[in-house]
Amino acid sequence: YWQLNDVWPGASWSSVDYFGRWKALHFAARRFFAPVTLAALRDEGRTRVRLINDGSAADARWRLRVMDVEGKVLRRREVPVTLTAAGVTAVGDFADAELLAGADPKRTVAVFELLQDGKVSARQVVGFVEAKDQMLPRQALKAVLAIDGEHYRLRLQSAAYVRSAWIDFGALDVQVEDNLLDLLPGETRDIAVRGPVDLATLREALKVKTLNDR
Repeated sequence: YWQLNDVWPGASWSSVDYFGRWKALHFAARRFFAPVTLAALRDEGRTRVRLINDGSAADARWRLRVMDVEGKVLRRREVPVTLTAAGVTAVGDFADAELLAGADPKRTVAVFELLQDGKVSARQVVGFVEAKDQMLPRQALKAVLAIDGEHYRLRLQSAAYVRSAWIDFGALDVQVEDNLLDLLPGETRDIAVRGPVDLATLREALKVKTLNDR
C-alpha cells in the first residue's frame, strides 16, 4: 500500500502514525497480507470467494453462513478443501439471489470463513447493500475493561451483528492488540491493551465506535 509511517505528526496516508500507533489501515493490512486468508469480493450482485495460501498445501474447511443481523441463520454450508501450495483456491461465485433466497438485503449478511484445525483462521462478512443502507441494530455492543495479569483486557460482547468496531483511547500512549472488528451476534472477543496508564484513566478515555451507532 501507499505509506507505512510518518516522520512527523500530521494527517497523511500512513498506516502507522508518528507515535507508532496503528491506524485502521494497518489492522486491515495485517489481515489482507496474512499468509493464509480468505477473500470474498462482491461486485454487481455476485460474490467471488477465493482462498489464498502463501505456504505449503494444507487441508482445511470453508464455511458459509447467511444470517440476519440479529443472528438467525438462514443458510449454512461447510465444505472440506485442500489449499493450493503458494496459490489461490477458488471456492465459488455466489449470486445475491442464491444467497438471500428472498431475505431482506438490508438486514442480511453472508459470513464466509476459513477453518484450520477446527478454528476460524480467516473471516469476511459480506453485505448486500451499501453500509449507509444497512439496518444495523443500535447499542448492540458491550465493552468491559479490566486488569488481566501484566496488561489490560477489553472484552467486547455483541448482541447483534456489529460492523467496523473501532477501539479508541484518544491521545493515550497505549497499544491495542486488534481493532476495526466485525462481530457476529452473540460473539465475545477479548482484546489485550498495553500501556503505562492506570485502569481508571483508560476507562475514562475509552470509546468504541461502530457503524451501528452512526
